[in-house]
Amino acid sequence: MAFTWKDKKDIWKGEGVYFLTFVVKNRVDMLGRLQPLCSPDKDGHIAAVDTTELGNAVYREFNALQSRYPGFSVVAKQVMPNHFHAVCWCKGEFGELSIKMVARGFAQACSRVAREMYRLRLDRSATDGTGGTDGQDGRGGTLSEDGKGGTLSE
Repeated sequence: MAFTWKDKKDIWKGEGVYFLTFVVKNRVDMLGRLQPLCSPDKDGHIAAVDTTELGNAVYREFNALQSRYPGFSVVAKQVMPNHFHAVCWCKGEFGELSIKMVARGFAQACSRVAREMYRLRLDRSATDGTGGTDGQDGRGGTLSEDGKGGTLSE
């Protein structure tokens, strides 16, 4: 593929490599927790992200995009405590689809999953007699107390 600049109106359409970042509303640490390593690993990293159940769901949702959109490939992805980075490659079969449309659908799917997880946790706490929530997802990720769970925004 030869590199050419796209017209401004077409910048988000068709073939190309895109770097995407999705941020949790209010930057709440819902997707994981940064865990310091005792010593740098072989690549020099000094910390790792211990993902929450929601962080794992975000990974799954993003991977599922490859089967939903022909020509869409995940090059790299990383869950951080309050945001998610991805590099994707949209090849010729992607056609005239807009990466914005794909990103919006992904963010909506993640928000739906977060709300479902929040509701399930509320249901569990009501049936086991704990009488409410402590605002935690069990692994350190805080869920919003507005009843909506967390939402990812573009």
